[in-house]
Amino acid sequence: MDEPLAEARSRIDAIDREVLRLLAERAKVTRALAAWKAAKGLGARDPNREAAMIDARRREAEALGLSPWLAEAVTRAVLATTRGLDDNDRAAFARGP
Repeated sequence: MDEPLAEARSRIDAIDREVLRLLAERAKVTRALAAWKAAKGLGARDPNREAAMIDARRREAEALGLSPWLAEAVTRAVLATTRGLDDNDRAAFARGP
């Protein structure tokens, strides 16, 4: 295999592993926050917070030269997988189609 191709693929794989590690860390924080909210009798969702997060990620992506649409799509996907799902739904989602 061509050395630049192998090196680029290796870097992409390392970045993807880091993205997964960060998603796992985010899920851990989200679970802890959900438990805290439940103990305080607070709702799981905060639509204003979610809208602010999406707007912020769009601006941050644009500043980095990335598509704001991509940032919004990724943010919405992450939010959708971590809110309002019981353990069975999460397990089914984790298994995929």
